[in-house]
Amino acid sequence: MGHTRKHFFRGGAICACLLALVISWACSGGGSSGGGIEAEGVYGKVGVLITDAPSHEYGNIWITITEISLLTADCDGYHKCCGEKHDRDRECHDVEDCCDRKECCCDDGGCDHEECDDDQCGFGECDDERGDDTVCDPGDEGEADCGGKAVTIFSSEEGYTLDLLQYRDEDFLLLINEEVPAGRYQKIRMRISGVRAEGGPCEDMEIKLPSGRVDLNPGSPIDIDENELIYLRLDIDVNKSIHLHPSGSSKCIFRPVVFVDILTKDDLSQCPTLVTGEVKELHDESGDWVPESLTLRREGSTADNCLGDIRVCFAEDTLIFTADGVFGSPADLEKGQSVTVRGMTREGCFTASLIIIGDCRSVQGVIEEIPGFTEFLLSPDSCDGADSPIKVMLADETLLSTGCDTLMDPDALEAGMRVLVIGRLDDKQKTLAAALLIILTDEIEGTAAGVECGEDGCVFLLDTGADQTREIFVPKGARIALEGDGPVPDGMIQLLSCRSYHIRIFQGHNGMSEVLITPESVTGVVEKIYPYSRTLQVGGLSVQVISPATGVYISEKGDTLVSFDVLQPGDEITCFGLKACDDDLEDFHAFVFLVEKSG
Repeated sequence: MGHTRKHFFRGGAICACLLALVISWACSGGGSSGGGIEAEGVYGKVGVLITDAPSHEYGNIWITITEISLLTADCDGYHKCCGEKHDRDRECHDVEDCCDRKECCCDDGGCDHEECDDDQCGFGECDDERGDDTVCDPGDEGEADCGGKAVTIFSSEEGYTLDLLQYRDEDFLLLINEEVPAGRYQKIRMRISGVRAEGGPCEDMEIKLPSGRVDLNPGSPIDIDENELIYLRLDIDVNKSIHLHPSGSSKCIFRPVVFVDILTKDDLSQCPTLVTGEVKELHDESGDWVPESLTLRREGSTADNCLGDIRVCFAEDTLIFTADGVFGSPADLEKGQSVTVRGMTREGCFTASLIIIGDCRSVQGVIEEIPGFTEFLLSPDSCDGADSPIKVMLADETLLSTGCDTLMDPDALEAGMRVLVIGRLDDKQKTLAAALLIILTDEIEGTAAGVECGEDGCVFLLDTGADQTREIFVPKGARIALEGDGPVPDGMIQLLSCRSYHIRIFQGHNGMSEVLITPESVTGVVEKIYPYSRTLQVGGLSVQVISPATGVYISEKGDTLVSFDVLQPGDEITCFGLKACDDDLEDFHAFVFLVEKSG
């Protein structure tokens, strides 16, 4: 779908040691089972990841999630079909194929697509003219209208509140539930109790949630096998989800647009994160008084918010940084200690590469001077509350990394580099014993003033404000993409010269670069469709839908991924992408489109 995770550790106002949270074990889960679900006692494991495409309009978007459920699938997880010949079910079978293959019916295949019999097929009257409705629609109490059940994998009366924009194109592990009944599921239901914005057009306004819930159709059934672990990535696109109310009533509407990916452990990001908490238990399975793992009670966990403990596993090369500011061993860990853990989720366990015992300090700034291989002078950013300069002390074991997780040697450090250092700070001596050092990327933000591409790469001219224009070279092979909407094909990069696009360019160590463009949008009613050229006429504009583009059909009963073929005249559509140049045949190139049912 073009929604990829980023591979840079970017600079920002990071003034705390906690950079990301990882939460495991929902306190409520494994609810009732119904159609398509295995017998009681047969369970699989499900992790839920939350991410968001960047938004330059808003500073923070806080949402409170109270419940996440999986909705069971009757009839092997297929949707109902309808009687019109042009209609399609979710798998894009036509009506006759549905009958012949029994894809959309149950058991004897005798289902009438115009009016299904509840006892035979589990569906009510087939009243959706396009066949986009889902097979089961559990109500508020979890009972499905067609005989299935909702299985709750996360539930909290208080809810869990998170800032979506803290996880811009990064995976945030909300939970792992190890007791989800094995079987086939059709939809994901997420309940949201509140949304609040800081910055942007909806700041200080009431943000209304029309139904308080969103039903998500991932594009294929969710199969959970016994003892197997899968992850559901919910990519919430803020730019497409929040809309100003049209009547000037000082209200904003939050109608979540969520892209769903079903992942295995091999699909997860290889980038480590940090989590802070208290050592609840140490596990010494070998009996040698040296623990092999621990149970971490995450920071801020309460009995009400339903966010439980994390299992932290040690590898052979896991580093332990003690409260004295030196490196030790797992034997230095004790129950009740506060720790910060750097690691990655693997096989349902957070595998640690570094554990910092006690309070730690993160300081971000610029390297001023490097007098030796084991130390340098750092000029900290103002938000860190530290006086300049600080002497940073490097040990042989100090982790130095750049990008996602590329390990570096100390001789790679240079004066002028922006770095983030995490360790133990001695305010009196103005020294920082470093446990972890991350070389940050430089972010250049501005408005496109021109692009010229050659064999070796592209030169971007950016208007960065105050009548300043910067010329930035981006090497061939660097990722150039619309934020949240996927890569820009090489043949379309020149379109960036025709309009004043908002652009962010990230430059890292060894010439690594990434370019992110804020997409434009076109909204209107589909007037004409030209299938062979994949072109639409929308509000008098010619919109070319690139192949492949991501399409989402929006309805009150859930959002479904769709292809260009399902579009019909009269559909209300919003397209996200790039405007064409003045001399082009088309007016707009769509990378993502949202469509609402006509009529």
